Amino acid sequence: MIDFHAHLGKVIHGQPPLTSEDLVRSMDRHGIERSVVLLLVAPEEEDYYYTTEQALADCARYPDRLIPFANMDPRRGANDGSYDFYPVLKADKKGYPKRPVKVPGTVERLLAEYPNMYADLSAMSAYNALSRDLAAAKRLLETHHRKLLFGTDWFVRQQEPRVLDLVRKLGLSAAAEEAIFASNAKRLLRL
Repeated sequence: MIDFHAHLGKVIHGQPPLTSEDLVRSMDRHGIERSVVLLLVAPEEEDYYYTTEQALADCARYPDRLIPFANMDPRRGANDGSYDFYPVLKADKKGYPKRPVKVPGTVERLLAEYPNMYADLSAMSAYNALSRDLAAAKRLLETHHRKLLFGTDWFVRQQEPRVLDLVRKLGLSAAAEEAIFASNAKRLLRL
């Protein structure tokens, strides 16, 4: 199994940093072979940054288990900073929807429309989206299993990947589970 969405470092105020050792222990507990470690470089993401340099150093401790991944904030570096990101970042304060998914759901429509688009099933946002309508979740995962990636979005030590158990309980085909949990990531990362 490959986790396509994990984090390291001190990112949340009041929580101890998640170390490479902590992450590898959690991976071992859940049968995860490798994790992709994502950066946190945009000021809206969390309380603290986690930079490329930190990811490279942390992942070097477990090069066969941790894969450093890059992302960038287009407002940094050589960009002129003139783009107004406020409309993009403005959050809906109502929280996650609780109602059943309208068929087809937005994610389902986007995955069908864009051949180069992938989605990870990480964080509570994925768990909430999938768990509110299990029939729609199973249909989405079966239909688009070649474009979905398992992820934990680990931030803190005691966090449990609830989406892992949920996906396993949906009764997906063996091909869909293998694609979501491993083969899609291996293909994209050329492992």
